[in-house]
Amino acid sequence: MSRTLKIRTIFKSLIEECGCKAYYERANKNVLYPYAVFEFESTDITDISKREIEIIIDIWDKTDDSSNIEVLTDTIIHAINHKFLLPEDIPSLRIYGVRKRSLPDEDSTLKRRQIECSIIYFD
Repeated sequence: MSRTLKIRTIFKSLIEECGCKAYYERANKNVLYPYAVFEFESTDITDISKREIEIIIDIWDKTDDSSNIEVLTDTIIHAINHKFLLPEDIPSLRIYGVRKRSLPDEDSTLKRRQIECSIIYFD
């Protein structure tokens, strides 16, 4: 498995352990709420042995009350913030810099939160 696919698999698992289905780039058509969609982009850092990946997680829920999505968002943040991982085939991953924001949707029954963070991994 490629390093990128390995990191995607790890990140998907971290989100799903928090109690919602996670998808990379786009959710399935008939997905049940709540769910999360994440994407990332890699950035080369001047140090050849170190790479940075910026992650954006969009969390969606369909309800009139925002308390469920707030709890889920906070749970995901708690699960990933300052996480240090030593997965097989990748020397180390460090998640940091977690930021959260509320994004309104035109459909008032949809609630959306967004989390941004960075992953540093070392070769």
